[in-house]
Order: sequence, then structure tokens, then C-alpha cells
Amino acid sequence: MKQEIKSELSRQRITQAAIEEFGKGTYDSVSVTQICTRHHIAKGLLYHYFRGKDELYLACVKKCFDELEAYLAEQNLEFTQFKRDICNYMEKRRLFFAMHPDLENIFFQAMIYPPEHLLKSVAEVRKRFDLLNLKFFRQLLQSVELRPEISEQEAADFFMLIRDSYHSFIRNHFVKGESVKELHETYIERVLDMMLYGVAKKSE
Repeated sequence: MKQEIKSELSRQRITQAAIEEFGKGTYDSVSVTQICTRHHIAKGLLYHYFRGKDELYLACVKKCFDELEAYLAEQNLEFTQFKRDICNYMEKRRLFFAMHPDLENIFFQAMIYPPEHLLKSVAEVRKRFDLLNLKFFRQLLQSVELRPEISEQEAADFFMLIRDSYHSFIRNHFVKGESVKELHETYIERVLDMMLYGVAKKSE
């Protein structure tokens, strides 16, 4: 076996072991020692491929977002009717995580509770996924008539503001023992509906 292939397989094995651990815990609760002990990996080997826990965690986050992005791209999603297509998007995402349960926790932790000292790094890893969601939202805007004083760019900026505010809301209302995923998914579709159509009933 060529050295390049052997090295890549070793790197993949270490990354998969870390995904299994971060997929059940959090960044703070998982240690390099835990990963190595539970998966029979020599610490020296791990540190040969990764400088430490931070780099390994970011590799896991990158694999999560890369695989989710690739999966969604394969689904040929269309956004021409708000409720139907948002429900379809959310269902596709749920199906992905049903197939990859270890990635689910990594995804929601990275979206809602990234380690404080890795905020910029996680945001950089997420960038392509965020752009994909923004692309979907822009497609969705084509199915509605914007108010004349609001540009598509302003609507897109508002979408990003709502996303960040929603994540902040979850962080502030999260109760230890609750599922971050359940809290996030419970309201997301309704939040998007209110964002697009407002909360006040129009007068006749």
C-alpha cells in the first residue's frame, strides 16, 4: 500500500473516531485521551496527523458540513412555494441525519454552541453551507412579491439577521438536559414563515 493511501486511511480512521465521540458529547466533554482510548489509537499517531483537539474537532465539523452540503445538492431541491418547499428541505435534512446520527450532534453544536475560541474557525468551515442556505432563500424570494421599498439584498440580509437572532434565542433559552436539535427544529419553520409573511393580520 502506498504511503499516501496509508496516511489518508489513518487520518480518516482518526477523524471517524472523533466524530463518534463528538457525536455523542460536546467539544468540552470530549478529550484526546478519550478518543484514543476508546478507539485504540496511539496518541502519537493522532498528533502526527492533527496538532491537537481543536484541529481534530474542526476536521469533524468540516466533514459534517461537506457531507450535508453534498447530500442537499444531490436532492435537486426547488424553492418556488414556501411552505411545501421549506418542509421538503427540512425533511431532507432530517433524512440525512437519520443516516448519519453522529453528524447530527456535531451540526447543531457547531451551529448553536461552537467553542468560544473557535468561533471564527467554525464560521469559516460553515461558510459554504451558509451560502447554500442563502441561495435557497433567494430562490424562495422569487415566489413572493417583495414590498416595493425592500430590495432582494435587504431581504437576504434580514434572513441572515433572523438566523443569527434565532440561534441566540436558543442559546439563551436552552435548559440543561434538553435537546438542542429539538429546540431548534421545533420553531424554525414557523420563524421562517413569520419572517416572510409577518405576524400582523392584514386589515381588509
